[in-house]
Amino acid sequence: MAGSACEPTEQVFRVEIQQRESCNLLVLAGQIGWEAAAPLRAEAQLLAAGGREVAIDWREAESVTAGALQVLLALGLALSQRGQRLRVIEDNPNIRRLLEVAGLAAHLPLMEAVL
Repeated sequence: MAGSACEPTEQVFRVEIQQRESCNLLVLAGQIGWEAAAPLRAEAQLLAAGGREVAIDWREAESVTAGALQVLLALGLALSQRGQRLRVIEDNPNIRRLLEVAGLAAHLPLMEAVL
């Protein structure tokens, strides 16, 4: 049956790491919801263990859930324990507004791109 609720759905998110000269870039696109939590957590763990600066590009993200933000905040904490800071270099105004309303904007600061 076309359009049946039982048919598999297309992946509506993208989580990937791009290695840049000055940092690892965590790219988030689409709907970063509960389906994206496991891949995001796996990538965040790799980034936390990697020893390089980490930046986020979420300009193509349509939405980010509390669970995804929790993973990013944990990544930020892991980086801060080794003297680094997670930064956002390609922002999304809707997500930035969410962070400000939730009081989390200081934990995921917007920084000028240095790639």
